[in-house]
Order: sequence, then structure tokens, then C-alpha cells
Amino acid sequence: MKKVAIQELTPGLVVGREVVSREGIVLLEKGGRLTQAHIACLIRREVPFVYIEEQE
Repeated sequence: MKKVAIQELTPGLVVGREVVSREGIVLLEKGGRLTQAHIACLIRREVPFVYIEEQE
């Protein structure tokens, strides 16, 4: 698993850890695949990074 800055995310990457907003709202579940809409939501909510499963 690696920590990836929001600016470096691309659709199709697999989320390694649950992403939670400052308000405690779960934005992304562990194991989900990122879409462009997910990335846009994370940017709007000012999430700085996401843990991503490493590609084999």
C-alpha cells in the first residue's frame, strides 16, 4: 500500500484504506476502484492524499 497525493490519482486505482472526511463521513470504502467523479469529490473536500493498493 502506498500514500498517493490527490493530484497523482488516476481512475482505476484501488483504495487501500477507507477515506473519511473531516466531518467523519466515509467518502470511499477500502477496495473500491477510483473514478474521475471520486477524484473530483476528494478535491472539493480538500482530502490531501489516499492510500492506494500497490499494483502487482
